[in-house]
Amino acid sequence: MRFIKHIAFIAATTLLLQLLQINKDIVAQTAPVTLTKPATPEKVPNDDGFIQRWFILDPITANGLTDSVVQILVKKEQFLNQLTVVPHDGDLVNVGGAELRWHAVDTLNYNVNLFHFARAQEKRLLMFCFGL
Repeated sequence: MRFIKHIAFIAATTLLLQLLQINKDIVAQTAPVTLTKPATPEKVPNDDGFIQRWFILDPITANGLTDSVVQILVKKEQFLNQLTVVPHDGDLVNVGGAELRWHAVDTLNYNVNLFHFARAQEKRLLMFCFGL
C-alpha cells in the first residue's frame, strides 16, 4: 500500500510540474507572427481591400471582462477627442490617470487579434484600435 502511495505522489508531482511548465510556456509567448512592426511609413489595403496597418492603443484596465463592465467602458469617452483623433505610432493619451501608448502594427491577415496583442503587452484587454 505504501508503494502505491509513493507512485501516486510521484505521478501527481510530475503532472503538477508539467502543468506549471505549460503555464510558464503560455505566459512567455510573444506576439503572434501575424503581427509585425511596420517596415514602411504607409501601408495600403491588400488586393481584397483588407486593412493591414492598424494603430492599437495599450489596453485600458478593466475590473473584469463581464458584458456589463465592457459595455460601460466602451460607452464612456476614455480620452479627449477619442472618436476624431488620428493616432501615430508612439503617441500617448491619458486614460484614467494612466498614460497609454498607440502602437502601429501590420497584420498578414484581414484582422488583428486583440487578445494576442493584449497578451503580448502583458495587460488585460479592453482597447481601441484604428485601421488605416
